[in-house]
Amino acid sequence: MRISVAPLNDNVNFKPVEINSLEDLAKYATSSNYSMGVFKDNYRTKKNFQEAQAIAIDVDNDGPNDNYTIAEAAEKFAQYEHIIMPSKSHQKEKNGKITDRFRVILFLDRTITDPKDFQATW
Repeated sequence: MRISVAPLNDNVNFKPVEINSLEDLAKYATSSNYSMGVFKDNYRTKKNFQEAQAIAIDVDNDGPNDNYTIAEAAEKFAQYEHIIMPSKSHQKEKNGKITDRFRVILFLDRTITDPKDFQATW
């Protein structure tokens, strides 16, 4: 599987990397910005989308009444091939609130190469 990674201070320029194990994914997810997509010219925009083999859903619990937990997500997504990764702000104070913050990564059964299909799937 390929994903794209960028330095932590860069949210645009993503280079593709090969992921061969969950350990590879964890390494990139904890040391860089990452996107489940691969982009033309390594420039992350909808227009430059080339492919994705997984999608990611960020749960930030930013709303005043939001408190969706990792345990609830694990139950909700149990029937799908997925992993749940806490974000760097998981259980840390952010805007006066301490809560679960995480990303649910859902693995696809086929590679998506059309941006419209990717958006519809996501």
